[in-house]
Amino acid sequence: MTKPTKRKRCAICGELKVFSEYSPCKTGRHGLYNYCKPCRNEYLKSLNPNREEIERTRSQRIGLKSLGLKTCSSCKTVKHLDDFYADPRHKDGKQSVCKECWSQKSNEFRLRKEYGMTPEEFKLLLDAQDGVCAICGRAPKNTKFNIDHDHKTHKIRALLCVNCNTNLLPYVERFPEWVKKAFDYLENPPAFAVIGEKIVPETNQSRLKVRKGAWDVQQDRQSQ
Repeated sequence: MTKPTKRKRCAICGELKVFSEYSPCKTGRHGLYNYCKPCRNEYLKSLNPNREEIERTRSQRIGLKSLGLKTCSSCKTVKHLDDFYADPRHKDGKQSVCKECWSQKSNEFRLRKEYGMTPEEFKLLLDAQDGVCAICGRAPKNTKFNIDHDHKTHKIRALLCVNCNTNLLPYVERFPEWVKKAFDYLENPPAFAVIGEKIVPETNQSRLKVRKGAWDVQQDRQSQ
C-alpha cells in the first residue's frame, strides 16, 4: 500500500499542493513556506520589479567569481581579483573598487584635503609646466610631483620634483645670501687673483671625469 502524498494549502492561491511545490523555510510549518513557489515568485516580483535583473546580475557575479574575476564598481571594468586590494568585509575578500580607481580616488582626496586643489587644477598647472619640474626642468621619477607652497603665506607656488622641493629649495630659502655668494664665487674665483689660473694635474682630472660620469649616469636614471 502506497503512502498518501503529503499536501499543503497555499496561503495565497488557496490550492492544495504537494510539499515539492513549496520552498524550504526553517520557521514555517513542516519546514516549508506557507505559499507555493509560483505565488512566492510573484510576491517577490511585486516587492522589487527589477528582481529579474538583480538575479541576472548576481548570477553573472557568481560566474565571474568562479573565474577569479570581478567588476570594478567605479570604472565598471572586469578585472582579475589580483587587481583589487584585500578587504575582509566583502565575501570575496576584495574591495569593490580596483587598485587603479582606488589610487585615483585617494590622490583626489589628498589633493582636496591637504592642498584644497581639484584634479582639474592640478592638470592645468602640470600642463602649464609642460609636465616637468618648475626649477630643474626635468620630469620626476614615476611622474610623482611635490606640490610646493609657501609655509608663511600658505599659497601654492608650483609642482616640483622631490630633489628640488626637499633639498634645493629649503636651502635657498634658508640661506639666500650664501646662494648669491656662490654665484659670485663661480664668476670670480679668488684664486685667479692670487695665484693665477692654475690647472690641476692630469691624474686629478681623470678622477674628476670618473666622478662626473657616475653623476651623469645617476641623473639620467632619475630622469627616466
